[in-house]
Amino acid sequence: MKKIVVLMLACAMLLSFAGCGIKEKAEQMAAEGFVEGILEQNGAADVDIDGDTMTIEGEDGSTVTFGSEWPDSELGKSIPEFTKGKIDGSVVTEESLMITIVEVSQEDAVAYIEENKPNFPLENSEMNIEGMISWGGENDAGFKLTLTHQDETFSIVLVKADE
Repeated sequence: MKKIVVLMLACAMLLSFAGCGIKEKAEQMAAEGFVEGILEQNGAADVDIDGDTMTIEGEDGSTVTFGSEWPDSELGKSIPEFTKGKIDGSVVTEESLMITIVEVSQEDAVAYIEENKPNFPLENSEMNIEGMISWGGENDAGFKLTLTHQDETFSIVLVKADE
């Protein structure tokens, strides 16, 4: 126990004398390690934090990835990349993805909806209520796409249907 306390004090002193860049990186690494430890103690088999991306692998091998970029997963590649606005966050699993994009005009959202309609021609639904636009459709491959725009926020949800 004493060794741990001494080591922590030494690290604290080192950080207090180090330049800001080193201190910020060390603080980030410590925070990442703390988060990884908490998640792993609560059922996650493995947690990997790499910059703005966090991947959690469950004991059953399933993964959930949180990020702030367009997903490079198979699901992310299966629909056109939306290049307008700024990605606020994404959540990706093997069977689903959800992307939230801010600073998106209604015109850009409608254009993206129209671009995707031919690829998801089944079970279409559309709603336009007081500034909110939502459209959804399915395709023959068993994927359901839902696109919603409200208050300059655009959400993209793609789910692989249960077989």
